[in-house]
Amino acid sequence: IFFAMCDLGCAYMAYGILKYFTTEASAKKAISLFILFNPIVVNVSTRGNSDMVITFLSLLVMICYYEKRYIESALWLGFAAHFKMYPIIYAAPLVFGLLQEFV
Repeated sequence: IFFAMCDLGCAYMAYGILKYFTTEASAKKAISLFILFNPIVVNVSTRGNSDMVITFLSLLVMICYYEKRYIESALWLGFAAHFKMYPIIYAAPLVFGLLQEFV
């Protein structure tokens, strides 16, 4: 049930992130539906793989970053990196984005 909740959370967060990039409601709904009804995602989540948990946390990092909650974004990134190492690749673009904004 936890992994299914992460699937729902990822669809909701993808919809939320797209509000920064597009104004078309149909594009936002299409991406959310693609996440929810993708057979690969459903198959992986039912077997207990934690990739959607990492995806959920990574999307949470992006939402916090775009809402300028940088400390919270860094905390979620650190938490995601404790599950698996690959979310750490988002640290460099986030830091460079901060440098560009504040310098």
